[in-house]
Amino acid sequence: MENEEIRPVEEVVEDDLLAGAMNLIGNYRHTMDAKGRVFLPAKFRETVGNAVYMTKGSNNCIFVFSEKRWYAFAKEIASKTIGKGGASQRSILGNACRSEIDPQGRITVSANLRKFADLLKDVVVVGAMTRIEIWNADKWDEYDTENDDDILAAFEELGI
Repeated sequence: MENEEIRPVEEVVEDDLLAGAMNLIGNYRHTMDAKGRVFLPAKFRETVGNAVYMTKGSNNCIFVFSEKRWYAFAKEIASKTIGKGGASQRSILGNACRSEIDPQGRITVSANLRKFADLLKDVVVVGAMTRIEIWNADKWDEYDTENDDDILAAFEELGI
């Protein structure tokens, strides 16, 4: 390890689905307009391209994917056995939608996804490396605060 060459991140990332993922970090507060449009930060737009795919996410947030990442995610979901996971599969894929990024850098969140995530006005756009998440601002603040102990426990478990 002591003679290991330090290489740029782009060379280290083998999975091209993760290329650019270093830009999908941080969180940004925005206001959603009456038409359900939400601004995406410039560095997120650089990573995802001209359009995104959205669906229901965990903890009542919305998952937002680049086209390439969406196809990988949807393929994984679709490959699962219908049985017990069928309802989740239908919910995730059946509520998915595509949105072009407009010239002002906004995406339009569908009415059903806005209802699912309780998005009214104040939102938080969160980078999660392989996806973007859109949260109701109050729910994000509550979630972020409640999980502080879990984060510390995870770090301890990993020896960090």
